[in-house]
Amino acid sequence: MQESWDRYWFGPVSAIRPYLFHKFFLLLIAIDIVVLMTVRGARYGVDGFSVSHFSWMQMVHPLPLSFWYVGTLMCTAFVALMQFFLGGRRWQRCLLVLLYTYAWSMSRHDSYSHHYMVSLILSAMVFFPQTSAAEIYDAAGKRCEASTPKRSRRQRKNTSSILVQFGQHTPTMMTVWAAGIWLIVLAYRVPRRWNTGWVALAVFLLVLTLLYRAFWRRRPLPSLPKTSSFGFRLLGATVGVIYLFTSLAKVDAEWCGGHTIQQVGRVSAVLGPVAGWGESMLGLPAETFWVIVATLVIPVELTISISYFLAVQQDEPGRRRLRVWCIVAYVIAMGLHCNNEMMELSIQWFSYYMMFLATFFFLPENVLWRIGSVIVWPAIVWRSSFNRISDQMMASKKNNATLISLIAALVVLLVLTRIADIPGTQWSLPLCGLTVIVSSVRLRRSTPRVAMRRICGLVAAGTVLAVLFLSSSVRFSYFNLLGLTEQKILEHEGFEVPQVVGSESTHMERSLVAFHRALSYVDPSDPRAANPMVNIGLAFSRMNKLDEAVAAYGRAVEFHPHHFLVHYNLGITYLRQADAHPDRHEHFEELALASFHRSLRIKSDLSDAMVWIGRIYLKRGEGPAAITYLQAAKEIEPGSDDVEQLLQAATQVPTESTP
Repeated sequence: MQESWDRYWFGPVSAIRPYLFHKFFLLLIAIDIVVLMTVRGARYGVDGFSVSHFSWMQMVHPLPLSFWYVGTLMCTAFVALMQFFLGGRRWQRCLLVLLYTYAWSMSRHDSYSHHYMVSLILSAMVFFPQTSAAEIYDAAGKRCEASTPKRSRRQRKNTSSILVQFGQHTPTMMTVWAAGIWLIVLAYRVPRRWNTGWVALAVFLLVLTLLYRAFWRRRPLPSLPKTSSFGFRLLGATVGVIYLFTSLAKVDAEWCGGHTIQQVGRVSAVLGPVAGWGESMLGLPAETFWVIVATLVIPVELTISISYFLAVQQDEPGRRRLRVWCIVAYVIAMGLHCNNEMMELSIQWFSYYMMFLATFFFLPENVLWRIGSVIVWPAIVWRSSFNRISDQMMASKKNNATLISLIAALVVLLVLTRIADIPGTQWSLPLCGLTVIVSSVRLRRSTPRVAMRRICGLVAAGTVLAVLFLSSSVRFSYFNLLGLTEQKILEHEGFEVPQVVGSESTHMERSLVAFHRALSYVDPSDPRAANPMVNIGLAFSRMNKLDEAVAAYGRAVEFHPHHFLVHYNLGITYLRQADAHPDRHEHFEELALASFHRSLRIKSDLSDAMVWIGRIYLKRGEGPAAITYLQAAKEIEPGSDDVEQLLQAATQVPTESTP
């Protein structure tokens, strides 16, 4: 019994699994932090409200501010990228766990459930073996040579070190890699109605397939190295427990009755036609259909849970049936989470994390080996070139490279701080970079090669962060959310016109500043820019600055003429101007009527615009016209008392008699 227990937790695992998983999970964490988590920092510290995930953290810092939250996130992303490029010791991995967990647990403003799971994954990664791609692939080549001593020169060439294989095809590989990157960039420029993420993934898989057919289809697979990875097996058991918990949590009357699943995401919109087809063609009641769909989710998740407990053993000798079962489990897991994304469930990146896990636990080791051969090629070539150049410089006693790399690192820090431009990045990013530079230069035991390698890792990490900020909408989303938060606080307090207290700006004025900063990070013609433009006009309107509000809405109409909310809010503002200028009442009323009609042409079921048009016609004494629009609004909102009162008033308006 004890022997079976030890074999389960410390048995052999293909070395490529924990290595690739560790590397690319760090990259995924950095992307998640910058693209998703940083935006939520706009809510931190606003109006003095915060509730920590753990009650004891209220005593540590009762009110975490935005700059502190964002700064902690940037330190976490920086540490993750440095470990991605340079590797990390166990204490550095522990530091990453503490930083990430501290960041999401300080407040419930960022309450995504997958953060708990990510902290568990990072904790298991602390016990992953510390190795490099060159060690793994070179070890495979040496084992292959030792297992087949009698070979021809051509066979030795085909199964030699991966560095030699890649070196023979460097120009071709560089061309294919560049073409693949450009294809992925172009895939994200396709029309927005397409799912660009899946298009880019398909293009990337196509590139991998071409590389496989070009270079590895006829190459014999070397003897893959194994390692004892307690952390990887612990992670598999942890994910199995997560699936087990989620499946057992669905064993209740509400879920099994099919009521809950119909209210999640777009499940009803996607599967509703299927339920109707089953009822009309097969005589299957819709209630029974939803019961079947909801109940099937439970055994599917239980199957995936058991598969994770078993998958950690598939690399052991004599586990062929288990490897076949893992392939089936991979198809099931990918189908489940791809379906979740199609249903547009509000679970953020949870499905992507689970698909990522399934890839490295369920796919055969030879598939991961070949995929890793393509992916880690730039790192292996870079390491080989870097070592050769550094050896030549140390032999010639020239240390200019260290000075040049220091200057490059300082430039990257300054540029990155300028690009990020979010409160908290001004202190966190320079602090992280300077820490790396000081530790590289001041430590006596650090050789020039180690110092230059760390500084180059800093440059690479800063470059990736800069690309993430430039290629994503994080800065726009941050300041747009900040402006919305300021406006919602003002609505909650019940103020119509903000008051200026001393030299401090009001909530509405701060929201204007935030919206203008958001617009500075997006092209005015971009569809995303319409919402900040509308909110700017709304802010001026609530501050009784009607002329500025009309100008803001006019700018929005100029760039986004088909945005119904722009025309509707412009109509409301014109009506307020009509009340403020009795001498020009009819002029502004006509403008308001035209704006409401334009909003209806864009969104025909906008009942609020119908009601306002009915009010205007009723005020003019045009009863039939008012009744037409009020009746249409009543059909959309049949329970509105306001519409009923207006209809009664419209029916009492005398009609003009014909001569």
